[in-house]
Amino acid sequence: AALLEAALPESRRRGRVTAAVAAILGLGGLAMLLVGLFADLDSSSSSAGLMGAGMAAILFSASLYSPRLVKPLAGVAGWPLERMRGLTGRLARENAMRKPGRTAVTSAALMIGLTLVVFVTVFAAGLNRSIASAIDTSFRNDVTVQSTDGFSPIPAQISEEVERIAGVERVSSLRFGFAKAEAGGRQRVTAVDPARITEVFEFDFTDGAEETAQRLTDRQALVDEAYASGNGVEVGDTVRVLTPTGKRASFEIVGEVKDRTDFLGALVVTQSALARHFDERRDTYVLVGTADGAAGAAAERRVKQLVDRRFPSAE
Repeated sequence: AALLEAALPESRRRGRVTAAVAAILGLGGLAMLLVGLFADLDSSSSSAGLMGAGMAAILFSASLYSPRLVKPLAGVAGWPLERMRGLTGRLARENAMRKPGRTAVTSAALMIGLTLVVFVTVFAAGLNRSIASAIDTSFRNDVTVQSTDGFSPIPAQISEEVERIAGVERVSSLRFGFAKAEAGGRQRVTAVDPARITEVFEFDFTDGAEETAQRLTDRQALVDEAYASGNGVEVGDTVRVLTPTGKRASFEIVGEVKDRTDFLGALVVTQSALARHFDERRDTYVLVGTADGAAGAAAERRVKQLVDRRFPSAE
């Protein structure tokens, strides 16, 4: 085939159809990618899904259109090889240009592999930055005490003892439970101390304000925006749940928050409500705010020493 002088013909009609499909896929993929990146969507998972679908469409578009790019690219890339290797380089360049479809298929594996590596690297870096930004925005504390496995409950007395350490200025905790909601099935529920939680944690309210969390009662709850939009729940509605103890509880929705890291779960209630209906009185995270400067650094060391010495299940 390398010695043939005549170029092998390809169907013009098929080429036009392929080019049209490639253009549609490319433009559609670019649109999905831009929407995923810049549109104000309800959840990060929707953005990620659109970005992934857009990248896949662009990849398929490039694969379909690549035979049309083979001749100019091979001509440019092969020119120095022809000057360096003489007849061998010329045969290689002309053979690559003679049948663009064959050359495109041969290079497709490299193109797809490189695209996937770049996409995964960029996506992971963007996801990491988004989560880090959300955490920096939400958490106002300097130290977090948690279980050594990162999610199991820890003794509630930790927060009481940490609060007595010199240099510790504010302490509040987060507790978690699960419930079966009438809308949406099994959901995670977060419990807070309304009087103190806003000192160490900032809620991103889409309906309500910081005072809404501070005035939360045992019969009220904040709702996650993604859960609310997916199940038709609005501020003013009542959400009924079945708790692990077999009790049924009802909570009036008084505020809506945007949980970018999916940390809070579907509902935020008071810790006394969690104790009454879920029989859960243990903390999961103790958020500690310390003084500035050297006093704060010393307080952090004392907190670590206390936890290491007294509570082997926490860190």
